[in-house]
Amino acid sequence: MSLVTVARPKDVDLAVPPLTPGQPSGLTLRQIADGYSQWVTRDWARACNVEYRAGPSGPSVSLIAEGGTVWTTGDPRWPVMLATKDGISIKEFPSEAEVKAARWAFSAGPWLVRDGKTADIAAEIKRCGFSGLMENSLRERAAIGIREDGAIVHYANMSATLLQVQAAMLSLGCRDAIGLDGGGSVGVIDPSGKVLIGYTSRQVCCALVFRRLVDEHPAEVQPPQPQPKGGEKMIVCIDPGHGGPDPGAVSADGIQEKKVNLSVAKRVAEYLRRADVQVVLTRDTDKELVLGNDDAAELRARAQVANNAKADFFLSIHCNAASTSDAEGFEVYHYPGSTKGAMLATKIADAYAIASGLKRRKVATANFQVLRDTAMPAVLIELGFLTNKADCALLKEPAFLDKIALGIAFGILNMRA
Repeated sequence: MSLVTVARPKDVDLAVPPLTPGQPSGLTLRQIADGYSQWVTRDWARACNVEYRAGPSGPSVSLIAEGGTVWTTGDPRWPVMLATKDGISIKEFPSEAEVKAARWAFSAGPWLVRDGKTADIAAEIKRCGFSGLMENSLRERAAIGIREDGAIVHYANMSATLLQVQAAMLSLGCRDAIGLDGGGSVGVIDPSGKVLIGYTSRQVCCALVFRRLVDEHPAEVQPPQPQPKGGEKMIVCIDPGHGGPDPGAVSADGIQEKKVNLSVAKRVAEYLRRADVQVVLTRDTDKELVLGNDDAAELRARAQVANNAKADFFLSIHCNAASTSDAEGFEVYHYPGSTKGAMLATKIADAYAIASGLKRRKVATANFQVLRDTAMPAVLIELGFLTNKADCALLKEPAFLDKIALGIAFGILNMRA
């Protein structure tokens, strides 16, 4: 279950109960909303929890400011959402003067979307010192973002990873977005006190109050799905990386990446065809498309296969390698700024994680040529490390290749309307 709340900046307030700096304090969401009704106005639509760092668990670790009063200073590494006379923005390292001049301000995180592009969640968690987020686990999550038109978007989901929330914020049109506290801190209520999603029993430091709503969504929200362009059938182009004289990565015992890539690609193609998807392979044998040692021309030719087929989606399959044998797990990449590419990457990563059981290293952006030259949402997956003993042992097993191919196929099929 998920819930989206959208409002104009002028219609969003931060309600802050009495806080004692350095001391446990706070009220429940319902108590904060009741206080807002009593002291400000009864004319509001929704109230949402922001940060849980109060009550019996201790004082706030977030910056909280309202009406010129800075209640808590928070961790200076965290991004800060500020409301000013010019609108609402999310900033890093705002000055004390900016915070005091704001109508209200609070810090949270991590960054999910910055300037319309997905943030590296793992890097942001490490940089900002967040802990306990369980970013790869399905749990209650919330986020706040700003659309291109300046509207404020609050998103709550009762079972999602941070990567899924990131994809949702992108699909909702946010140019900037940060995570809010999750778990039992997720909660949204209406003026009658009805819980629209989440919980209201925890003591919290502050709550966002939305006076007027725009683009209101029903409680159960699914991110918009791309419509296939190729007629009745979805068209998917699968690119088994390397081939011919280019073996790609090679394991210590001689396993060649190009062969693993082709084997998985053929299996993915078969599963997709069973689901009535039209599949185009950039290669179906051990060959290169362009003779000679011209990597740029080869990659351009592979992208052109997808473009000529007017594919709806493009997937390039690879295996990884590292200078250390400790590196393990899988990675999925999409082109910077591609909303649908980010969605596809996340869906494939989610399904692949379940099918493979391998460590999810990252879902991130990359300026790879095959992602840049394709005219449709494009993703590149690194199945695992041939330089890691455990990963390589799995990538040699036909049964494992069947499992991961099915997982990849499911991820792609989840994009079908």
